[in-house]
Amino acid sequence: MKKSCFGFFVYFFLFFTSCGAQYGISYYTSLTPLQMAEVIIAEQTSLPPMQSITPKDDFFWTFINNRYHIHAEDLQIQNGAVFYAGGVLAAEVAVFSLAEASDALILRSALIDFVQRRRVVFGGYAPTQAALLGESLVKVHGNFVALLVVEETKTAEASFLACFGENPPNSPNNDPSINNPSNNDPSNSNIQNNNQQNHNQQIDTPAPPPSGYEITHGIYDPEAILQAWLTSDLSNLTEINRKIFDFAATLITNLITEDMGKFEKQTAIHDWIVDHAAFDLDFFDGAKDGLGNPLSYHPYGLFYNQTANCFGFAYTFELLMRLLGFDVLTVHGTALGGVLHAWNIIFMYDAWFAVDITWNNPADSPRLGRTTEITHRFFNVTSEKLFFYGHRWDRTAVPEATGTR
Repeated sequence: MKKSCFGFFVYFFLFFTSCGAQYGISYYTSLTPLQMAEVIIAEQTSLPPMQSITPKDDFFWTFINNRYHIHAEDLQIQNGAVFYAGGVLAAEVAVFSLAEASDALILRSALIDFVQRRRVVFGGYAPTQAALLGESLVKVHGNFVALLVVEETKTAEASFLACFGENPPNSPNNDPSINNPSNNDPSNSNIQNNNQQNHNQQIDTPAPPPSGYEITHGIYDPEAILQAWLTSDLSNLTEINRKIFDFAATLITNLITEDMGKFEKQTAIHDWIVDHAAFDLDFFDGAKDGLGNPLSYHPYGLFYNQTANCFGFAYTFELLMRLLGFDVLTVHGTALGGVLHAWNIIFMYDAWFAVDITWNNPADSPRLGRTTEITHRFFNVTSEKLFFYGHRWDRTAVPEATGTR
């Protein structure tokens, strides 16, 4: 029944499209998707800096396949352009041209699903960005599809539709050389060849630790702290590691009781971290080179400055849980379309569980007296769930998290 309803909807859409010219609706444009996206962006007044990717980039097809959970070759996507803010910002403008209007409807559905996945992620991580996604729009016009995650959606929609007809607006960076030579002809060999070559590229690539972590590596020494915990010999701890040790020891004494089970201990540590510290947004100011505040990469910054980036959250959780006798690993990878990221897996009840404290910590909530509830969306979940929401890592390097609770 669902399939037949969708078929009727496609038939109705195609009928309306074919009759559109009778009512003065134009589906012709001389602009490429890149130029159309630039027209849309130019009319926005409050967009953050945006990164762009087009078919000129070798990884374009792999990027859109992975990001939007699509198969560009099957959908006969001919051309496209994606502008996205990245990091903790959800703003995004993407325009695609397809060979068939029916495929445009399928792509529209995939982009709506993409927006919904992002809303779940940002709902715990950055609520204002989740709200922006909630107001977003996916617009289909003929065989063109536009994803509009912007504050001024009505203006963006009008800008997109203005690109059609005999006299479209000029692209801010109007350059004839960027036009698709065959005016969106699906036989364009350059685009098709890139699509075929990149469609099945490996996407689980390991991400190296950022240079900011390398700055702090050797300053924060978790193994020395663990050894001091086991032996009660603090003489070999440096000043910063002694301060981390003292804070952790006091915290565990005050927070953990003997009658707690494994899950209760884990939950207590997780919730304390989320409630105690805010995400250090400076991480995204240097996300490409991995800088930001070096202390935010390990427990000292989280304990004493009440700020941490994803590495600081993950390393703090790992340290505290290891002090309590748990087997815990920190996983290095990427998320949010390629931003460096870290999270944990922990072994309990004969299974590994994944925990992403960063994504349970609203970045734009006050760190104390917060009005946003602590969330557990990414607490004790599977590796598959993290992968579904955009986490990428070398899955051969760490155990697979299969446990849920």
